Amino acid sequence: MDSDYLKTHLGKCLSDCLTEVSEKRPLDPIEYIAQWLYKHIDNIKNEKQEEEDKIKLKQEEEEFSREQERREKMKEEKRKLREEQAKKQQELQAQDTSGLPPLAEGEEPQETPRIQIEVKDDDASGEKDDASPKVDDASAKVDDAEEPEQQKEDEKTEQAPAEV
Repeated sequence: MDSDYLKTHLGKCLSDCLTEVSEKRPLDPIEYIAQWLYKHIDNIKNEKQEEEDKIKLKQEEEEFSREQERREKMKEEKRKLREEQAKKQQELQAQDTSGLPPLAEGEEPQETPRIQIEVKDDDASGEKDDASPKVDDASAKVDDAEEPEQQKEDEKTEQAPAEV
């Protein structure tokens, strides 16, 4: 029984130690065996630590590769989203027939001019004259195909400084 215990727990260790003592023949073999056993314990601890480190390193490498794959997928999704967004913008621009300039992101749309129609009574008989449009917003202009030159001249006179 005792020999089984020694063989399982100390067999390789003691045989290696005694082999080394017989090869080196130190002056104090008992001190040498004691130091050798302490060093052997440190070596076993270091081997275990190295094995744990290797396992941890493999786990971290696998985690890193999964993270890289996830980042690549995210980049691909971002690229696809940008392409889809660009396609949507192109479709919207192609469909936009109103002639209004597109709004930039975060830009507020300008109010469209409101047209009110005034009815003038010329007769007491109740006959109504032609309706003429009146623009509510002062900055908006009614486009008439007949008077583009007149409008340009009006703008020039408004912008020119008054002479004294």
